[in-house]
Amino acid sequence: MTNRLWIGGRLLALALIAIVSLTACGGAGPPQDVLTQAVTQQAEQTQRQLWQGVSRQADAPQLQVKRIKPIRTQSIRVDGQDAYQIKGSYQLELRYSARRVQQKAPFEVILKPTSNSEAWQWLYPMNTGPGEAPQWQTQVLSHHPQDEG
Repeated sequence: MTNRLWIGGRLLALALIAIVSLTACGGAGPPQDVLTQAVTQQAEQTQRQLWQGVSRQADAPQLQVKRIKPIRTQSIRVDGQDAYQIKGSYQLELRYSARRVQQKAPFEVILKPTSNSEAWQWLYPMNTGPGEAPQWQTQVLSHHPQDEG
């Protein structure tokens, strides 16, 4: 029994080290306010596309993104430039006329720093054919540090 506890404790310690390492790697990535903008815009874009296919008569529900939790931040290259691929989850709230629905949803966004340290670009692929290299669409996101004044 003691041996199992020792092994379990050791596995837990290794898991915590891995989590801390991943979090530390994400420190050089995009700021939280930029990530929030990208995830919110991605959710809104997806909602618009889905709603157009479902109903043209009723108003689309109001959308709110909450509790964005990045799980993995990875440094990548897109078209020869440095970027960050961030995966995680968020709480999605949809408000219809008399109903409110909440659900946890995954996200994956690609963010690229600009030469201006106050702005980032959200990159998302345009529709391309099977086997074709993705063509990237970009949206500029402004960084608004809360602690500067």
